[in-house]
Amino acid sequence: MKKFICVSIISLVAVSSHSLPAQQQIRSGKVAVTSARIRLKYKKYDEALRILEEGRRVEPDYADIYPLLGSLYIRKKEYARADSAFDKAVSLDPKLREDIEAERLRAWSKLVNDGVEAMNQKDFEKAITSLSNATVIYPEGIEAYINLGASYVNASQKDEKWIKDFLVAHGYGDTTRLDSLPSHVLLREALPNFRKALSIDEANFNVMVDLAQVYETLGRPDSAKIYYKNAEAVDPENQSVKAALAACYLREGSVDSASAIYRRLIEADDVDPNVAFNAGLVEFQKGNWPGAEKAFLIALKGNPDDTEALANLSIAMMQQEKYKEVIPYLEKIVELDEENKEAWGSLVVAYAQVGMNDKAEQAHQKYLDLGGD
Repeated sequence: MKKFICVSIISLVAVSSHSLPAQQQIRSGKVAVTSARIRLKYKKYDEALRILEEGRRVEPDYADIYPLLGSLYIRKKEYARADSAFDKAVSLDPKLREDIEAERLRAWSKLVNDGVEAMNQKDFEKAITSLSNATVIYPEGIEAYINLGASYVNASQKDEKWIKDFLVAHGYGDTTRLDSLPSHVLLREALPNFRKALSIDEANFNVMVDLAQVYETLGRPDSAKIYYKNAEAVDPENQSVKAALAACYLREGSVDSASAIYRRLIEADDVDPNVAFNAGLVEFQKGNWPGAEKAFLIALKGNPDDTEALANLSIAMMQQEKYKEVIPYLEKIVELDEENKEAWGSLVVAYAQVGMNDKAEQAHQKYLDLGGD
């Protein structure tokens, strides 16, 4: 008995869900919507979609068709078609805008969350696909563009085989004929997404810096400089941006401009040793030995065992004939690196100039032992 009842119920449901032959009975948009909703109640999504598409053909200006169409296209992951259906709905009936916006945001939120999770798991192909779809279904959402740009940047750091396989799979063709490094192709894909994010939020400091860093990596300091300057205008006290801007000037060959920025930076109380070191290199390049000495001394406060900073400082001081003052720094070098022939040679000169002849002879012998002439 129970079996007979169960079969009867199933049969009734089946009859109910197929009671309207779509091709024969769809005569208006209203009928299409009503029929489609019956199918949706029983999760007959493909049938509902077919009915709505037929209703659109019969009565293309019936607005209520399009929200349902858009939702079904989202279910099928056809986001461009969903976007088009939603746009059509609002154009026909502006009162649908609020509901359409909510539907877009629901889909967008899921896609962004899925994309960010995939990016965190280093599944960049999935992240890029999900976030790209998010930008289609809700073009006003800044987070999708930011994370999509970041996904391309992170993907550019994968090994070359992975990148080439990705490029081939996404229609770039023969990767042996690329006009730049494969990684740079992905970096260039990041740029329009960061720029779009910036068009949504023109004062977004982090996006400005992201854009500048991508341009730097692509070897375009002229473009990087523009965004670093914009970022500096948003946060005038940010030392990292100032240092990055100075580095851009240096790459362009604008040594004086770089020097002007670095000089201001090393006047701060909490100077990054790397910034001070770069400042020293700029002054070294200009032959400004007092300026180089000052910068390298600051660098050594933060990193006292930096042999490169010690070596550059010693050269700057020797150029100024500060023989007595340079001796402790040269001795520090050979303490850290006993095989440093250049430092032993400089010690010979420094010791001799201040009358420390015994030490000069010892340093000279060490210099000869290391292959000096």
